[in-house]
Amino acid sequence: TFNGDTATANALDDYEEGNFTPSFTNAGTATYAVRVGYYVKIGHVVTATVFMQFASQGSASGNVAISGFPFLTKNLSNLYAASSSVHGTGWNVTRNSLNILIPAGFTTSNVMYYNMASQGSTYGQVQHSDLGLGNVLVSFNYIAN
Repeated sequence: TFNGDTATANALDDYEEGNFTPSFTNAGTATYAVRVGYYVKIGHVVTATVFMQFASQGSASGNVAISGFPFLTKNLSNLYAASSSVHGTGWNVTRNSLNILIPAGFTTSNVMYYNMASQGSTYGQVQHSDLGLGNVLVSFNYIAN
């Protein structure tokens, strides 16, 4: 309870934290060197952090997205969860101004985009050929169902 309030309606009774195992979509036969996710859930608010890197790219191809988030996002029209930060190093192709969204009612992100903050630049979708064996570290805050 807060501020000495004894009302059970104000009790913080939904707190959870833990690990989850994220995946890259379109990974095919790729193997991971690192694949870890961690979350904290307070009420319906989830903060999730993901770190992934391939050990071998195998048959990974196409657009890069992330699946396996621990809770469905709230299914409200136009309510997207946006990445608060995306960091990637060791990529085959340098990409700047990275952004990822999680649409309403999903545990899988949309495609990772680049050049989202660059005015006058054309944005694009990150491909597994761009990523190669590089790593991705991303954080999200979202509202769970």
